[in-house]
Amino acid sequence: MSHPDVDERTLTQLSLLAPLSPDAVRAARVRGRCRAQLARRARSAEPQPGFGRRVLAPLIVLSVCGIYLFSLVRTTLHLTGVL
Repeated sequence: MSHPDVDERTLTQLSLLAPLSPDAVRAARVRGRCRAQLARRARSAEPQPGFGRRVLAPLIVLSVCGIYLFSLVRTTLHLTGVL
């Protein structure tokens, strides 16, 4: 490791420093908290199907399709001269 702005004395002092290693107890604690948080997110990501999803959404889609079909038949009958 050589840099033009760093002198030899600084490089020697830096080489004598012990490399940092993570504390095993702290790493296990952080890993456990992360896994617990991920598990909570996975559980809360699945919304429970409520009244709106089970009943209202299909009802809205069905009513829009019904209105479209009614308008289509009415327009067809009007253009053919039946109405």
